[in-house]
Amino acid sequence: VARVCQPGYEVLDCTRLGPVTSEAVQQVYAFCPPLLLLTALTNALAEEASARPMTHKVIVFFPTARFAAFAAELFRERLKMRIFELHARCDAASRVSTQRDFRHCSTGILFTSGVSER
Repeated sequence: VARVCQPGYEVLDCTRLGPVTSEAVQQVYAFCPPLLLLTALTNALAEEASARPMTHKVIVFFPTARFAAFAAELFRERLKMRIFELHARCDAASRVSTQRDFRHCSTGILFTSGVSER
């Protein structure tokens, strides 16, 4: 963090009591130029699906519900990918059924925003 922040930066602990994610869950991140974000995401999802065709489960967190909805529509309609969508712009019944469906599927990609934390 110190290499990319200006002097006087402050680290905020958003986990409060320590790690909240199971140690068994592999988490990764990548940096890329904003113009290449969706291309990089497409490539990463394709690579994961290819490496684990029968068992891949991916959750992609977006900063806003609007961005999650846009990306889900783009990936479903243009790239013909099966995408689960869960964010604040979905109605309550849809959120419950999406959570259930994603939990029980053997493979899947979930595009979500902060609503998943609730």
